[in-house]
Amino acid sequence: DSNTSAKSQAEQMFSLEVASYGMEINPEPALISGKVKEPLSATFNATRGEPPYKWSATGDLPRGISMNPATGVLGGTPSNLASSTVTIRVTDSKGFPVMRSIPVSITADPLAISSDAPPATMAGADFLWQIPLKGGLPPYKVELAQGSKLPPGLYLSEYAPFGRIVGEPSAAGSFS
Repeated sequence: DSNTSAKSQAEQMFSLEVASYGMEINPEPALISGKVKEPLSATFNATRGEPPYKWSATGDLPRGISMNPATGVLGGTPSNLASSTVTIRVTDSKGFPVMRSIPVSITADPLAISSDAPPATMAGADFLWQIPLKGGLPPYKVELAQGSKLPPGLYLSEYAPFGRIVGEPSAAGSFS
């Protein structure tokens, strides 16, 4: 009889909430900045994940900069200017990844010529003076300013990475 048989199916509606895993990369540093040829180091930390973590960095990293996959330290000595964004990624021991984009700014000091004057010399004597440049990025292109003259017998050598005044002056006098 159909009234005495057991139900073979049942339905019940319910809700299930699934929280996000919650692992994050700490917000500091907010910017990676440094100067060409000067060491830099930025340490990233993860929270609420399951150690050990594996770190990586992708994008337009300056030459000389890399991520230590075990420590989360992005470091090295940049060899080029950069204004870009890199993506920092951390994966925990459960395989959960988290990524964060961060701006990178690598600059150089402005190019300048030291105020040191060239040494005095005598007509007929060999002369070599390396122009004292600082800042900027070699190789440099060195030229005489418009209207400037070197003493007869001296010339400007543009050998990178520095300019040099070389030769044997053939006349005495003051030149600028």
